[in-house]
Amino acid sequence: MVEIYLYSQCSTCRDADALLKTSGVTVQRRDLFANPLDVGELTALFERAGLTPREALATRSRPYRELKLHADVLQDDDVLELMSKHPALIRRPLIVRNGKAVMGFNRAAIEALIS
Repeated sequence: MVEIYLYSQCSTCRDADALLKTSGVTVQRRDLFANPLDVGELTALFERAGLTPREALATRSRPYRELKLHADVLQDDDVLELMSKHPALIRRPLIVRNGKAVMGFNRAAIEALIS
């Protein structure tokens, strides 16, 4: 099974979702804005994905700029708490399978992940 965490209004998320739909793999989808993850879910997700919270932090997002965040001074617990309140801080789409992850739309990387 492949997990995809996305924002349904994001064109690159929709592109990744469409690619997964045509691949024939079983996909579990979650819209991060319609159904945000809590801190525990984020922790479990990043463990399954083999990522640290800071690796999944969307440093070009509006909340990152508006909150004047600096990744180098944030602790993982702080990042998780902020992501639970501001889903835009999570890089997306985030696609997870078998302990590996792809962030963003990269056709070759997604195809390699699901093959």
